[in-house]
Amino acid sequence: MRYVSAGAFRTAVRSIFDRRATHAVPARLSEPPDDWTRAWAALAENVPADTDLAAGYATAGQLWNPVLSGDVQSGTWDPTRHSWLGQ
Repeated sequence: MRYVSAGAFRTAVRSIFDRRATHAVPARLSEPPDDWTRAWAALAENVPADTDLAAGYATAGQLWNPVLSGDVQSGTWDPTRHSWLGQ
């Protein structure tokens, strides 16, 4: 994963939701269903992600939730620290 600008990330998310027009941008990332455990583990073996679904969700939540909630308006995502910097 690369460093990500919070502004660019927020703009991209809003653009996708606006274009699809199926529902509003959520305020937080929904928890994955338990039946995703095996499929997630298989997918995560091919990328730099934890194969444990709960751990993967926790990391994804660190990226997504502050942007979705509006708590992070600016700054940069540091993929090695799993945190937003400079907001």
